[in-house]
Amino acid sequence: MDNTSFSPADPVFWLHHAEVDRLWHIWQLKHGGEHPTLAGASGTMDPWTDTYSDLVSISELGYDYSSVNPY
Repeated sequence: MDNTSFSPADPVFWLHHAEVDRLWHIWQLKHGGEHPTLAGASGTMDPWTDTYSDLVSISELGYDYSSVNPY
């Protein structure tokens, strides 16, 4: 996964990022009122135009982790 030219084609890359997303979701459930400090230009998920507010809720993005039980 250390070669960014080829890593997106590696199934391990996708498993790794799916796990990172799942862990981030669990953290969000346990720490509902806490958010990373993003302001100004850092508030945009560069190089994309999405902001933190656009991406904070996986439910609003149209998916969920049905197997997650954070407690």
